[in-house]
Amino acid sequence: MSNPDPASLSKAPRSRGGVSEPITVSRGSELRQDRIAEFVRLLQTMGPDIAGISRRMHVHEETLRYWYKEKLAKKGITHHAIPSYRRLGLERAIVEIEFAPQYRPIATRILSEMGERSYLGAFGKLLPSGIYYVVQRLPPHQAEDYDVFLTLLQKKGVLDQVHAPYGFSWSWTPPMRPEFYNFDSYSWEASLDTNPRLSLREPTKARMSEFDLIDLKILEQLQVNASKSLKAISRKLGLNYQRTIRHYHHVVENNLIEGYSFNWLRTTVSPGSLTAPSHRHENLAMLFLVRNVNNHESRSLAQVFRRVPFLIYEGGGHDYVAQLFVPLRFVNEVLAYLQSGLPGFSERLRCLIVDQDSALGFSIPADLYDERTKRWVFEPNEAASKVERIIQEIRRSSKTG
Repeated sequence: MSNPDPASLSKAPRSRGGVSEPITVSRGSELRQDRIAEFVRLLQTMGPDIAGISRRMHVHEETLRYWYKEKLAKKGITHHAIPSYRRLGLERAIVEIEFAPQYRPIATRILSEMGERSYLGAFGKLLPSGIYYVVQRLPPHQAEDYDVFLTLLQKKGVLDQVHAPYGFSWSWTPPMRPEFYNFDSYSWEASLDTNPRLSLREPTKARMSEFDLIDLKILEQLQVNASKSLKAISRKLGLNYQRTIRHYHHVVENNLIEGYSFNWLRTTVSPGSLTAPSHRHENLAMLFLVRNVNNHESRSLAQVFRRVPFLIYEGGGHDYVAQLFVPLRFVNEVLAYLQSGLPGFSERLRCLIVDQDSALGFSIPADLYDERTKRWVFEPNEAASKVERIIQEIRRSSKTG
């Protein structure tokens, strides 16, 4: 995963009501903030290898464990492995769907239940339209079957409309920018004027690697919690500890983990679902989409968006997507910056607001991998029938509740 430009990074002044206010911190506190920021950067490249990071930083392991526990975990800043979807044979796309009127009140619950039973990576309701965007993670050989599945949902009257998808030849999860984050106040101290952009090198377009179902189950556990011990994972999966170690090394050696991220949004995390509403009113969730971009346009867009430290997802190639979670006090500054930085895209760029009460992300769909055939599987008719059963279950639970 790319790292921030190592050029000199100056802390930006806090702003209050649009007026800059100097940061008044002791030199000792500032040095500790810098060291914690370095620690977070290394955790994003090396993973929770405390011993290795201790040697790199020349800091005692006990101190690093204290920072990890007190400054990160206890405050809800969770650590996650990032799967290499390309190496897993999955490609991501975004499609917008409109539910039929009678299903709109329960649309979020329908999609929440579908997540573990389909190739959903994430979804969110767009405001004020009420349309949902859905992030798909599909094996290329199943793309037509998935289109059939969505068409079946239209024929069954569940969906009113399915819009043309946005496709990406590459996508990634940018690293947290800890040099602009205060780990005492748990707030951002960033300025787009002094913030260097992330590397403009596109993420590697990797080929599919070898893996099995146990590899996927271990990867799924690390995606939810990268600090989870292999002993805990072996107990969770009911595996022999030595077998768990062998499969973990297989995951690492085959580059099924492309990096690590921190959930600085402090949203709740549980197996199956990765993000759920929590601290949701502190940030504005925005999705930016542009269709039919060439390589030059894709790089131009990336050059602008990667200067924003609140970028949490980006994809490009055929189309372009950037997802931002902007702290409320930075919203005006970010939007003004994007307006001035993207004049050539003003008519093509879509800026969508996401309802964080109706949004969710999911871990990898390990249960859809057939160990016998070594292929990802999906049967559109069966999947559509499952959706109908989900709707029936939701309606029954609503009546009894």
